[in-house]
Amino acid sequence: MSVNDSVNRRQFLEKSSLLAAAAAAVGGAREASAQINNSAAVNLKPVRLGFIGVGIRGTLLMEAAAGIAGVEVKAAADCYKGHLDRAGELINPAPAVTGDYKEILSRADIDAVVIATPDHWHLKMTQEALAAGKHVYIEKPMTHRWEEGEAFISAVEKSGKVLQVGSQYMSMGCAQKAVELIKSGRLGQITLVEGKFHRNTATGAWYYPIPPDASPTTVDFKSFLGSAPPHDFDLRRFFQWRLFWDYSGGLPTDLFVHIVTATHQLMGVQEPESVFTFGDIYHWKNYREVPDQMTSMVKYPEGFVLRLSSTASNGHPGPLLGPDGKPLLARTPLHAAALTLRHPSGQVLTIEAPLPEDLAAALRWLRG
Repeated sequence: MSVNDSVNRRQFLEKSSLLAAAAAAVGGAREASAQINNSAAVNLKPVRLGFIGVGIRGTLLMEAAAGIAGVEVKAAADCYKGHLDRAGELINPAPAVTGDYKEILSRADIDAVVIATPDHWHLKMTQEALAAGKHVYIEKPMTHRWEEGEAFISAVEKSGKVLQVGSQYMSMGCAQKAVELIKSGRLGQITLVEGKFHRNTATGAWYYPIPPDASPTTVDFKSFLGSAPPHDFDLRRFFQWRLFWDYSGGLPTDLFVHIVTATHQLMGVQEPESVFTFGDIYHWKNYREVPDQMTSMVKYPEGFVLRLSSTASNGHPGPLLGPDGKPLLARTPLHAAALTLRHPSGQVLTIEAPLPEDLAAALRWLRG
C-alpha cells in the first residue's frame, strides 16, 4: 500500500490495521471481558483508567477495557488530533482528551494508566506514572533498549504500585494448560521449540497509511520525538515508527517478544545461554531501517533450543517462503503465528496466535 493513498480520517483509522487487528484479536478480548462481566462478584471495585497513546493498539485496548464491568475510561492522550477525535467517537461516555500525557498523570480520578506508545517513550512514561501513584499497564516491549530494565524494576519497587507488561501468551488459558502438560512429563523431554511470526501485507510490515489531514497542525511531532534524536517533521516516522531504530526495536521487540515470553512461561526458564541472529531487508527495500526478515537460534542451559523466524514477505508458516509463493499448493495467508514444541519421540505441541487477554487479566486483579 502506498503511503500516499488517499483516504479520509475514518478510513485511515480503520485501514491502518485497526480492523485487521480487531478481526484477529478483539474477539478474544471481548470473550475475556464477558468472562469477567459474568463473574459472581457482587461488589465491584471501580478501576478508572487513563490511556496514553490511542493509535492502533491503544484504541483496541481502550475498547476492550470499556466493555468490562467496573472499568471507567476517564481520559486519553495522544500526539495526533485524529486519534483523540476517534477516542471520543468510540467510548461512551466520551473520555477527556489531551495532547499532553502529563495531564492524565496529574488527575486524582485516575487509578491506572495504559501506555501504548512508541517504544522509546516507555521508560520515561512508566517512571512518571508510578511516581504519580498510578498502576501501570504497558504494552510490550517493556524496554526500548535492554539496558533500561533495571530502571523499570527500581521504579516499581520504589512506588509500591503494580506494573504489568502486555504479552498475550501470559494470560491465555490454553498456555496455562500447556504449562501443566509439559510439567506432567507427558510430552517427554522438550529439546526444540519453534516460534514463527510471518506476515504478507504492507500493514503487516508496518507501512500504515498516513491520513490526509495529518500535518504540523494536527500532529505534535516534537512531543512524539521526546528523547529521540532531533529530526525534521516526517509523517512516516510518526505513523510508521516501527520502521525506525530511534523509536522501535524492529522484529525482536514487536514480534519475537511474544514467542520468547511464551517460551519462558511454558518451559519455566529465565534467560538463554547464547543467541545467534541474522536479519536484513529482503523485500521492503525503501526507507525502512529495521530488517523485514530475521532468524534467531537461542540456546538455553536447561537443555533446549528456541528457533525463531519472522518474515514480512509471506504469511504462510513454511517451508519455502517468497512474496509470490504458495507452498505445498496452499493459499498464502495474510498472517501466521504459532509456537511449536518438539521432543525426540516425535510428539508435537502447537499453540496458535495469541489473544489480547492480558489487559483483561490485569483489570480483573485491580478490580479485586
